[in-house]
Amino acid sequence: MRQWIVEQNHVQMDDGHGRSSGVHASGIVKYIAVRAGFLKIDDDEEGPDEVAVLRMSLGLAWEEWLSTRIPGMMYHFGEIEQDGIVMTPDGLTLDATGGRLHEFKLTWKSKRRSENWSKEWYWMAQMKNYCHALGVREAWLHVFWVNGDYQRGFANARPEYAVYGFEFTQGELDSNWAQMLRYKDEAKAEVHGKAEDHNNETPEHTE
Repeated sequence: MRQWIVEQNHVQMDDGHGRSSGVHASGIVKYIAVRAGFLKIDDDEEGPDEVAVLRMSLGLAWEEWLSTRIPGMMYHFGEIEQDGIVMTPDGLTLDATGGRLHEFKLTWKSKRRSENWSKEWYWMAQMKNYCHALGVREAWLHVFWVNGDYQRGFANARPEYAVYGFEFTQGELDSNWAQMLRYKDEAKAEVHGKAEDHNNETPEHTE
């Protein structure tokens, strides 16, 4: 028997979304999060390009599977834009009460972080952006905690799925959006899916 490792040049590795060029809300949120110390370079959303893409692919696969099991939800219905900022919400359900946003996350962080959502400023700001643009105040956050809460130890950790509901006040949404507009020109614009800095400066990494 002969055996070898197949070079992965037959697979097109990208973010899977076909995003348009422009300033994206995710870029502004990431800029603010790194600058304020909410997000470190080695956090769950960051890492070497290949690792980041592989993790993203797992998240997208999870989204695709779960999206077919949420009745009435519109999944990846397209980009929306407000004040020159582009956004790509994961899902939206419309009903008699108005509607709700759906956001999906697959993460290696501990489920215990859900005990204090201030630790997940990045996720919260992201949901507030989408709610503001969509005109809804309710959001459901679907989280796949890959290793649960780590209580069983790393070797015996088991995955857990949980859904968290949030209802934001209009004041919270407006305040968050005002912060987005403040940093809009300092964040990175995307050109054909790749980030390009407006002022050629990299946000300072805060420990």
